[in-house]
Amino acid sequence: KKKQHVDGINFKPITASAKWKRPVRPLHWHYPHYHGSTWTPGAAIRDGNMKLIEFYDYGTVELYDLSNDLGETKDLSKSHPEQTKEPLDKLHAWQKQIGAKMPIER
Repeated sequence: KKKQHVDGINFKPITASAKWKRPVRPLHWHYPHYHGSTWTPGAAIRDGNMKLIEFYDYGTVELYDLSNDLGETKDLSKSHPEQTKEPLDKLHAWQKQIGAKMPIER
């Protein structure tokens, strides 16, 4: 529903055309609550080939280079702390900009 979405792009071209190109801007995900699956509150950002995931419950982040690791099997966050800081700062700036609701500690 158009009025329901604040930000977003249409992902239909990904499945409909081999000519689709990755968006130029970062993609953000924000999921601040629990539900029936194993996922816990967190957020993620994909900027270029890099994807950072922040896990609120554990106070941890993971960083992946999707150009070399599409399956997200090699976390680079500890071996590349400077490369981890940039997308984490961008994610937090985006959350602040949109007024994202954060989980309440239990």
